Amino acid sequence: MNPSDASPGATPSPAESEAERSEDASPPGGADGSGADAPREQADETERDDGRSAWVVRAVAALRAWRKPLGYALGLLLLVAAVFAVAQAGDPLDTLAPLAHADPLAVLGVVALTVAIGFFVSLGFWAATTRYGRVGVGEMFALIVAAWLLNYLPAWPGMFGRLAYHKAVNKIAVRDAVKGVVWANVVNTANAALMAALVLAVPLFVSRDQTLIGLVTLAPMVAMFVGAEALRRSPADRERQHWRLLLCGGFRWIEMLGWAARFWLIFLIIDRPIAWSCALTLACLPTLVRAVPISPNGVGVRTWAVGLTIVMLHSLGLPTEADPAESAHDLAWNVGLTADLVLLAVEVVVALPLGLGASAWLAKRRKRGGADRRSAHADADADARS
Repeated sequence: MNPSDASPGATPSPAESEAERSEDASPPGGADGSGADAPREQADETERDDGRSAWVVRAVAALRAWRKPLGYALGLLLLVAAVFAVAQAGDPLDTLAPLAHADPLAVLGVVALTVAIGFFVSLGFWAATTRYGRVGVGEMFALIVAAWLLNYLPAWPGMFGRLAYHKAVNKIAVRDAVKGVVWANVVNTANAALMAALVLAVPLFVSRDQTLIGLVTLAPMVAMFVGAEALRRSPADRERQHWRLLLCGGFRWIEMLGWAARFWLIFLIIDRPIAWSCALTLACLPTLVRAVPISPNGVGVRTWAVGLTIVMLHSLGLPTEADPAESAHDLAWNVGLTADLVLLAVEVVVALPLGLGASAWLAKRRKRGGADRRSAHADADADARS
């Protein structure tokens, strides 16, 4: 009986009292006692969930621990497979024969463009990182080329060394330095997506004129530099400094144009010139490959991406070579793979002296900075004692 239903002073009947005593004596969870095991079942279910969660955590940790070694091994495997594919497609000596009489100016251009690309990469990271602290332009270039060389190693230590340097020398917190890296990469990935859209859309829907395609792909770079200068002059952007991100985008767009020019020269050196629109499309690949970090510096993955992209362009009816009568299959699996392998060899040859020299200079600078800090602390302690 509900107490609110009883009138004041009313006395319950014996039948009602017996019913209440019987109700109070009912086991928890209902008259049949079915709820008695509920806490135990909940505990068992929680224990099973905890076990599954722990297994997932262990699996993710193992995947993270093995991702880089497996990626490195996969990259090397793809690289070996590319060499084997080139050898199987024809006589490798015939494929490499044009290198023996290559134009020295073209070879010098490839080397110079490799250095220039590294410089504009560093300018992009400089623009994004200086939102959070002061870094010299030359200092950032040294950091980028040193990281470039180190990232050929299985553990990809280049980025972590750069973050540690920013914290120790530039007094930029690791969190802020990571933000700079993320923004620079996000901007570059957006650039590559926009470039790919332009070089596919213009010949498909507007015109296949190579000069027009080249001019259209210059427009975003000009817009980013103009926008960066306009924002820099705006008082509203003085605190957040978004203009630096647009400046980063402009510099990294020039980086992609450098990649396009280098691809165009490499194919010219091996006596299989390609259309400028094709070179622009290939220039998007390094960024897109790095956006999914499978192997260090995209080794192996980029080589196959070059061949597959040329096949895709041919299937869309887009220009790939200066001589349209040439077989796209041969270009993809013989000449295309060879071109990127030659380009990779040039990159390693350039990265070795630049990376080693930059690493030595940065180590000396970091050591000098540590000595200066110790001297400053000693002077401060002496002043405090006096």
